[in-house]
Amino acid sequence: MKAAPFLAFGLAAVLTQSAQAAPDNRSLLIIQDRLPGMDSLAGYLKAHGGLETKIVGQDAAPSDLSAFKAVLLYVDLYYTDAVENSVEAYVKGGGRLVVIHHSISGKKQPKWLDFVGMRLTGGGTPLAAEPSQPGGHYAFRFGISQTIVNVQPKHYITSNGIKWPETVDFKPEGAAASARLPAQTIKATESYMNFVPLRPGSRRPILGFKYKDDRNGAEFMQNTAGWTERIGKGQLVYLQPGHFGEEFQDSILDQMILNSITWRPGP
Repeated sequence: MKAAPFLAFGLAAVLTQSAQAAPDNRSLLIIQDRLPGMDSLAGYLKAHGGLETKIVGQDAAPSDLSAFKAVLLYVDLYYTDAVENSVEAYVKGGGRLVVIHHSISGKKQPKWLDFVGMRLTGGGTPLAAEPSQPGGHYAFRFGISQTIVNVQPKHYITSNGIKWPETVDFKPEGAAASARLPAQTIKATESYMNFVPLRPGSRRPILGFKYKDDRNGAEFMQNTAGWTERIGKGQLVYLQPGHFGEEFQDSILDQMILNSITWRPGP
């Protein structure tokens, strides 16, 4: 998939690499394979949350992640076994994992998709690039306009320090009625359609999306653009925006990421 728009400002504060570092509840580890956007995100998190950030590729990721307040994944391609195993152990042991955009996608291994609780029918095949219908095969499309909808307006992640610029009528599949909800239209991004949750009872949607595919006229309103889930003793937060580096120059996405790290879930 191609790279380049959604959000923020500032310079990254990169920590000196040390797998033996003492736990630091102000530090964040970003594991990435597409750097554009991560430097500006790190600058925003430093300026607005006082967070120090270490940015590494998969080959330089520590095997023990327990020293970090949170781990953020921005990985487009496959995960290495080492990263997959260390991240799973970190979350189940009580860590906070923030997963951005293509870090859940059709390119990912079945073991990873089981861990994050998603089924992507047709993922990793040519079918995924073809038009779909709501409830049909998994599909992606980049370079499109999409509206992100705040389906939990009172949730800390989607409300703290955030002013949504518009409101839209939103009725996700299976809902009894539509609701008028806060939203933001992203002019250039990538949409992921027909994510199927494996553990719907433990997953709490916080973002939905609206997208109309001009190739076949299909209209999607799905509440899979962001969610939280307790896994083991830890928490996973997924946010779908962020395909292009420019998307990390918009304070809504950056602030939601900061909120995802600082959020204190109830028991």
